[in-house]
This record gives sequence, structure tokens and C-alpha cells, in this order.
Amino acid sequence: MADAHDSSPPANQQEASKASRPETRLVSEHLAALLNPALEGQQLTISEVIRAASAPYAIFRAEIERIYAPFRELERVFAAFAETLAPMAEERRIQQKISNLGFVPHAILFNHLGNVEKPSNLTTDEFSQSLADEVWPKIKTSLQLSIEDCLDDSKIYHTFNELIRAHDAGLYQLTAPSAFFVIERAARLAQREAQRKKTFDWLKNGLGDLTLYDVPAQWRRGWTEVWALLYEKTFCDVRTDDDADTFPFPHRHASAHGIGGKINGRRDSINSVLLAHFVISAATVFHSFAPSEPVRRP
Repeated sequence: MADAHDSSPPANQQEASKASRPETRLVSEHLAALLNPALEGQQLTISEVIRAASAPYAIFRAEIERIYAPFRELERVFAAFAETLAPMAEERRIQQKISNLGFVPHAILFNHLGNVEKPSNLTTDEFSQSLADEVWPKIKTSLQLSIEDCLDDSKIYHTFNELIRAHDAGLYQLTAPSAFFVIERAARLAQREAQRKKTFDWLKNGLGDLTLYDVPAQWRRGWTEVWALLYEKTFCDVRTDDDADTFPFPHRHASAHGIGGKINGRRDSINSVLLAHFVISAATVFHSFAPSEPVRRP
């Protein structure tokens, strides 16, 4: 007995409904035209078979085209989307190459290191140290800061300029300790006294509040990477020379506590200068946005 709640028509009615559809009738008629002569013992030529099959095929193809039409529009959308993503993918590729070479990602490096290839006779570290002389003159011209750019602090201004002179003189062991003095002082002066945080907390949470368009143009391309580098790695804790020496970037804890026996090279010194410049630039912007009076809570 059929289910009383089953409202679907009987199978013979469903078949009749299908047979009544125009496209179904047309297919049936053409198949009949194809088969009936054969049943009567007549011989069909290939051309007659093709003609008999062409109409059902045309109906089938038209139906497929109707179904596929929305997907053609999706193809156009995805093609436009891929064109938008292509520059972003290329930017990410260059950024990754700069990081693999052990450089802090400054805008100048995006323009000059994107397509360099390491010679087979050099290690990655040797190759990146050799690139330092090539890129430094270009970087140096973009690092000039006035005292106003240094939070109006003469100590930061003079120390940073001496950092550049120390690098030019080949005093690579002196740049990292001086760079971290500048970073610590800039972080302290960027904050109002009543709201002052430790340097690490300010780097992570204070700078994290700045948008991409708040920071100077030369740092926008590598902004998030340098920010993450500072609070995730440069200020992390190290306890042994081996730990410090495996780290490719300047390290605050190692510099402050005499940890690490690796001799700094030209690339390491450039990275110290770049990190100091980044924090000075970001601290100046942060200070301009900070409220002049501490927030009073009940």
C-alpha cells in the first residue's frame, strides 16, 4: 500500500510527463526516424544517421550551454581576481627573498634584490654580506633624519647619525648596541609618561595600532614584517652564544648582556641601522597621535 503521505505521482504518470516535454518528444521522434527504417530491413547511410542524430545533439548542446553560462561569468570574475592577486604574489615573493637573504625588508631592497641569484660557490650568508656594499649607498640616502624626525630629541638624532658613520667606517661591532639604545629611547619618548609601557609591550601593542598609511612611505612595503621581526625575534630571550649566533638579525638581549660570539658583518650592521630608523620613524608618528593628557578613569 502506498504511503498516505506520499504526494508524488505514480511512476507511469511521471514517465508520461517526461514524454510530453517538447525536447523529449523531439528526441523520441528522431530516434524513431532513425530506427524504424532499420527495423523494416532498410539500409541507412552514414549521412542519414548523422542527420537523424543532429537535432537531438543540438538540443543537448543548447542545454549544456544554458547550464554552463553562469560559470562563464565566474571565469571572467576569477580572471580579474587573478590579475589583482598577481602583483601581491610577486611582492610576497620578493619579500620572502629579502628575508631569506637575512635583510630587514626596506623599500630600497625590494627594488634591488627581487631578481638576484646566488652564485653556486657562495653560501647564502656570504652572498648576502657581499650584497651589502651594493645596496648600502642607495639605502643610506633614504635614511636622513632631521631632529624633528627624531622626536625632537638631540640624543636620538646624534646617536642615529653616528650609527651611520660607524657603519661607513666599518665599525660593525658597534652598530647593534647603539641601535638598541636608540630603539629603547625612541620607544620611551613616544609614549606619554602616565601611559608608558615597557619597550617590548609598546612594540607589540603600541605600534600594532598604527595603520599602514600612518608610517613613512619607505617602510610601508615591509611594515608588518619588520614589526613582527622586532617583537617576535629581536626582543626574544636568548641564553647562550649558540642561540644568539644562529639568529640572523640584531638581538637586543644578546647586545645588552654580552651574549653571542659571532662577528657582525656588513649586512648585520645595515640591519641594525634599519631597525633603529624604523622604530624612530614609527615612534615619531605614534607620538603625534598620542593624547596630550592621560586618560582619566573613575
